[in-house]
Amino acid sequence: MATFGERLSSVLGTNAGYDPSLRRSIQNAVLFEAKRIIDHMEAQRAADDSLEHLRAFQRKHVFWELAKQVLDTTHLQPEERAQVLWRKMTTKEPLGPETAWKRVRTIEKELESLADAIRPLLQAGGRSEEQAVDEYIAQAFEASNKASHRAPTRVWGYTHNHCLLCYVMYFKNARMDPDLPPATAPRDVDIPRERPGYRASAAAAAAAAAATDQDVVADMEAIVSQDANASVEERRAVLKEVREHLEILKEFQDLVPEEELNKRKRELFLALPDAPPPAVRKPRLE
Repeated sequence: MATFGERLSSVLGTNAGYDPSLRRSIQNAVLFEAKRIIDHMEAQRAADDSLEHLRAFQRKHVFWELAKQVLDTTHLQPEERAQVLWRKMTTKEPLGPETAWKRVRTIEKELESLADAIRPLLQAGGRSEEQAVDEYIAQAFEASNKASHRAPTRVWGYTHNHCLLCYVMYFKNARMDPDLPPATAPRDVDIPRERPGYRASAAAAAAAAAATDQDVVADMEAIVSQDANASVEERRAVLKEVREHLEILKEFQDLVPEEELNKRKRELFLALPDAPPPAVRKPRLE
């Protein structure tokens, strides 16, 4: 099956060099492919009780590593690949796992909107997919008030809408192409056991390292229960992680039996830290 890099070259042209104006468009396609891979990985884990579910920070770490692996399959040079994953051209700062994850969630929503815009163009006049995309670009070009007698190019379309390249690579008839290659990681990715920079006690770290097929919630319980006086920052981190897990469970409602989802929700509830103690008022001095 064709790699991501081969499919990207097929869309942009096998002899096309790196165009900095397409940086964000290529970045979006790379992040979307990495998200497709990690969604497939998590679906496999949800269907296999012997595999631990990824915690929120693990998911983002793996997603970011997958994005770099996907980019490595392209024809781009090392310095060009580094540019693709910059947050901004001005700062030259890498996206990082957190920003990349937020960006791909936005990309998914923008692709849905783009599909909704192209769908009527497909239905009008029996246009092909390629003709509908060209018509979308022509309308966008006209709406931008470009004073030119030339027809807009595909590159103009990709730079005008940074999700259009991703749409061309992954969508067919205004929906995800059912004939896409399998979403598989180019290489294995190491999954961290602890949150980077997280200050866990030695006992909590040992408990996390010894965990086997217990649910991911057990890790959170170990970290919090080791210290009854856990700091406010640690409590908030656990609460945030539980909330993120609940959001992820919603995405598997049609893939995983309801009984299994309810079991996960109960375990997440049990993993919540105790409520903070009520404030104690100091006695007033007479």
